[in-house]
Amino acid sequence: MSARNAARRYANALFALAREQDALEPVRADLRQLVDLLDTSPEWRLFVTEPSGAKASRTSAIHHLLTGRTHALSERFTAFLDHKGRLPLLDLVVEEWMLLYDRHLGLLRATIASAAPLAPEQVEAIREHLAGRFGKTIILTPRVDPALIGGLQIFIGDQVFDFSVETQLQLLQKRLTYA
Repeated sequence: MSARNAARRYANALFALAREQDALEPVRADLRQLVDLLDTSPEWRLFVTEPSGAKASRTSAIHHLLTGRTHALSERFTAFLDHKGRLPLLDLVVEEWMLLYDRHLGLLRATIASAAPLAPEQVEAIREHLAGRFGKTIILTPRVDPALIGGLQIFIGDQVFDFSVETQLQLLQKRLTYA
């Protein structure tokens, strides 16, 4: 089973439990904090990505680190991942969990890449178009990609809508070649 598929299964299980226990918000905050720690704490990153030591001592360390600082479900889930040897998947599990959370709220996150910064009204027009197409509230993150000659690329999950000049020129070249 791929790491992504395993992460998706763990995320689904945690999401179902958090919803059942009416703990979506505290678990979301805990997961965000645990992933943020991967970037700020070398010790936590090492603990998560390079699991070593006896399971009992690791469980004790997780209990000591998280008790009183996180929701009990978050603590138990982190210990469970560690016990199963899946703690290195934590960042993927959190990514998948956040997608479930967004879906639960009717949100869809998208990134739009352009060669130059877009005007706010352009971003809003794209947001409205995507909201109409997908029937969800769109959270749009614009970014500048100087590698683009012109045009746009829109990333939604693992879908890419490529309206870049380079792609349009490649399509034209293929049409002319096979015409």
